[in-house]
Amino acid sequence: MGQIQTEGAQGVLEAAKASVPGGNPTLKDLAHYRAKAQQIVGTPESIVDELERWQDAGIDGLNIMNHVLPGSYDNFIEGVIPELRRRGLAQSAYDQGSLRQKVFGRGDYLPGNHPAAKFRGAFSELSAANTEAAVQLQS
Repeated sequence: MGQIQTEGAQGVLEAAKASVPGGNPTLKDLAHYRAKAQQIVGTPESIVDELERWQDAGIDGLNIMNHVLPGSYDNFIEGVIPELRRRGLAQSAYDQGSLRQKVFGRGDYLPGNHPAAKFRGAFSELSAANTEAAVQLQS
């Protein structure tokens, strides 16, 4: 890996190189780094302590990966999120509206002059609500 150069993910590459003595990790070293080095396990409080340390270092987001479905997400939602909220590190209320409205401030739908707007409703007759089985269930 010592020869690899990239325009993207430079921080990941440098961290992987720094994770082994000599700065030239093997594929096995890289797999271990990606699989183990970035995991946080523990009590909700210890997990949030580590996330807070990451935030102080400049990390402004994270991806949560499951170990068990759906248990891993349930554990995070029921254990970690309340602790994040208690410390003011996670929202507990959200503004109304779609992400599109929040980001662009122009409503919940594409504007009529957007190229994809002409396809609005193109599949509505195929939606679950309009299928024969759905109609029968509703009767």
